[in-house]
Amino acid sequence: MSDEEHLRTNVLLEEIRSNVVTLVEGHGVLTAGLAETNNRLDRRFDEVNGRLDRIEHRVTKIDHRVTKIEHHLDLNGAPVRKRRKSK
Repeated sequence: MSDEEHLRTNVLLEEIRSNVVTLVEGHGVLTAGLAETNNRLDRRFDEVNGRLDRIEHRVTKIDHRVTKIEHHLDLNGAPVRKRRKSK
């Protein structure tokens, strides 16, 4: 190999090394950004799940109240209790 070929090879290797370093640094930045986004999404999903749990609890309470009202108004097919007439 001539000196000129060694010089060109060294320049190409240095350029390749520089590009690899840039890729590694970019990968690090992207990975950090993804981790931050993942953490934000985890917090948001936890918040949404908490809200859904509270809504589910409220719906259960409302369902229980509606069942009591249906029973009171004889809307659920239960036999009607008649009041006794006073003698």
